[in-house]
Amino acid sequence: SLPAPKRWVIICCPVSGAKQGVQIMNDITIPKMKELGIEVKMILTEAAGHATDLAKEHGSSEVGLICVGGDGTIHEVVDGLTEAGKLGSVMLGILSQGTVNSFYHTSKLPSA
Repeated sequence: SLPAPKRWVIICCPVSGAKQGVQIMNDITIPKMKELGIEVKMILTEAAGHATDLAKEHGSSEVGLICVGGDGTIHEVVDGLTEAGKLGSVMLGILSQGTVNSFYHTSKLPSA
């Protein structure tokens, strides 16, 4: 089990699904994390492949990632961590915000 990092980067696709991910992060998640003394910043994806690059750049054993988006965004983040050889050393949270959310429905991950 990985220790929870004190720093997190939220990789958020602003156009996924109902387009509520940014608002949820700004209204609920980010304030609560800051209240708990956790350093957090959100980066919005700008194009296909951007989440892959962001995961490679920011994910580390000291910096956890929260992926907010649909199946494509989740896939890109996991691909980035895999390509960088970091998949087993980065704590990853997922807020599935896509239209279909196939990853959520097939992954058997616990709900928050």
